[in-house]
Amino acid sequence: MYRILGMTAGLMGAVLSCAAGPQPGRASDRSDPSGPLLTVQRRIEAFNRHDLEAYLATHHPEVDIIRYPDTLLGRGRAHLRRIFGPNLEAGEGTIETVDQTVIGSTVISEERLRLGGRTEHLVVLYSVAADQIRTMRLVEEGPSRPSSVVEFEAKAFLAEYFETLRKGDEDAIRALYVKDGRFRWDTDGDTSYRSGDDVLASLRGSQGLEFDTQCGSMEVVVASPSHAHVRCDFSTRALRSDGAPVFSFGGVMTFFIERQIDGPWAVVRGHTSSLRAPQARPHLPK
Repeated sequence: MYRILGMTAGLMGAVLSCAAGPQPGRASDRSDPSGPLLTVQRRIEAFNRHDLEAYLATHHPEVDIIRYPDTLLGRGRAHLRRIFGPNLEAGEGTIETVDQTVIGSTVISEERLRLGGRTEHLVVLYSVAADQIRTMRLVEEGPSRPSSVVEFEAKAFLAEYFETLRKGDEDAIRALYVKDGRFRWDTDGDTSYRSGDDVLASLRGSQGLEFDTQCGSMEVVVASPSHAHVRCDFSTRALRSDGAPVFSFGGVMTFFIERQIDGPWAVVRGHTSSLRAPQARPHLPK
């Protein structure tokens, strides 16, 4: 069950890289990025000045190093010391950020690692908690954004999407949708919203109810490095301030989302299909 309430059940978090000093690339975050991103900056700065102990200190003592999605490659600071210690103590190695996206507590980073006379292009996901890196996920090597990263970002964005609606921050809600006139949201085939302001007007009419949305399954079809189609089976409960349920509904939501030039994802088109009672099949004459 993919649960969306109070920010992201089961979100893999992730954090990485901002090399010391100005670097090419971009970072985007609808919330304050100073937590995970600051931890990441300390990590990269320590690496680039070859300070092994400071570099290790940015990681949890039992940090997991994983090949995406779930193959454990190593665990702990001792593992990182064995991998990077000889090079850093010899004054070798730099990390350069190519591109970086922050979604909630998640940062997806593309970077160039120069070590031992070689340059590797990496995509890494980092999970940060309490100012320490808890998980490092190596997604894939390559010169372009791999589909697995786009899929991860799309799922993370959907988790953030429902949480942002629940919190009710009007500027953050407007930022969920493209602003160039393309946005449409249809319900059972009829257009319900044409802008973020339309969505806000609907939420203002909810009379103080809070909506608890759960997605039982989520399917992502990657259309390009910056476009994805997402299908989500959902159920929603409307709750009073004391937690008492008022009504519920469910069905299927589909989203066409786009990664904006400045980093964040946004909804271009969306559709809600309500659950319907099974229809009796007509009797066909033989």
